[in-house]
Amino acid sequence: MGVSAYRERTIELTVDGLDGPHTVTHHRIDHDHSNVEAVWRSMGGGAWPADEQWDRLRAANTLDEAAPPRTVEGGTVTLTSDLPMPGVSLIELTP
Repeated sequence: MGVSAYRERTIELTVDGLDGPHTVTHHRIDHDHSNVEAVWRSMGGGAWPADEQWDRLRAANTLDEAAPPRTVEGGTVTLTSDLPMPGVSLIELTP
């Protein structure tokens, strides 16, 4: 099933009271990001991974960034992103 078969929604997050610049890091879990099961299916799936498949599965077992980190100024910040369904975003703001 291709990504086009998944619905997307637009999310908007507003954060008030940021003191100074912050780095925004956006991680995602969805069909194309942080999805070990999709990697497993792309290798043919099956009952259990063969010994030679484990390294690729371990390498895919990460929390992927949906976008490169960026810097925002303090005060009020509004972040907008598309989010596939099903999907989860983790947005970190680090001073």
